[in-house]
Amino acid sequence: MENKFVSVIVTVYNVESYLEKCIASICSQKYQNLEIILIDDGSKDASGAICDFWKEKDSRIAVIHQKNSGVSAARNKGIEKASGEYLVFIDSDDYLEPDYVSCLMEQQNCSYMTVCGYYREIEMSDRRKKTPVFLNHKEIHLMKRENIVNLYSAGLLNAIWNKLYVVRNLKEVGIRFEEAMSLGEDLLFNLRYLRAADLDILVINKPLYHYMKRGKESLDNRYRPDFFDNQVKIFQEFIRYAKAEGVSEDELLKLYGFYFNALVVSLDNLYHSKDVLGKVSYRSKQHELRNREEFGQIIKQLKGKRRLIYGIRLWGIRSGFYYIDYCMREILKKYTGMK
Repeated sequence: MENKFVSVIVTVYNVESYLEKCIASICSQKYQNLEIILIDDGSKDASGAICDFWKEKDSRIAVIHQKNSGVSAARNKGIEKASGEYLVFIDSDDYLEPDYVSCLMEQQNCSYMTVCGYYREIEMSDRRKKTPVFLNHKEIHLMKRENIVNLYSAGLLNAIWNKLYVVRNLKEVGIRFEEAMSLGEDLLFNLRYLRAADLDILVINKPLYHYMKRGKESLDNRYRPDFFDNQVKIFQEFIRYAKAEGVSEDELLKLYGFYFNALVVSLDNLYHSKDVLGKVSYRSKQHELRNREEFGQIIKQLKGKRRLIYGIRLWGIRSGFYYIDYCMREILKKYTGMK
């Protein structure tokens, strides 16, 4: 597969402390037939200069400097400029294993989307926690589309940086990132790609990508007023996709559970911003969100034990016991490792 040309799209914005490591890991890939497109999205630090330095160092690198337009617009620009047969997206503060591209290309077949495992690395004040994320212990796992909820629950569906895309499929159908969305646009992009290209999924159960989770990304550092509505949009489309692909009833019920939890996380986003919003505004917004009709619509779709458990949680949240629900989930995260 070495004769196949692969486009590597890297969107860059104010990441001078991490960018060198990211670019170096791309340039040192065992698979060499690459074009590397660095899109400097109006960086205010030295990121743009670092991109230019590497352009002079490696002839495979092209640099685009543009006014800040957001990560989705920058990625869409990358798709337009890509001239490879295949494409990968890399976040500019992450880095790759040396065989990232070669492993993806070795297993590539136009009848499925290739997905790899990754390391989730969390930077702490005194250490770094590194956790491998993969589907199962099979070296290669071919998955039908009707099992897509399993891929989501394993933490492998949302991201774009652990997947290989066929450029023709993106360009001919016009699949692009929603530039107005500030959250969840990657999952929508993947669902639309799978649907339009009519693909099954092949999972490489080997961590090949290093996803760096830093403090700046936590909920308490950024309030998103559109968090709830974005989750509604994402999961309603996900549920339509799952039904169209004929997922089992049990998997569909799991998906509704994920939907419920995602809406509760929007309350977390609000809670972590209560000091910024002020007491009156916080209480008003929390009352509005916890009484949104989408919560009740989800409960109606659930059955048996799930319906009882989520119904009790919703009653508690709407009765003013949101903080108890939050604390219980934090305890579960600590002692079970669940996300």
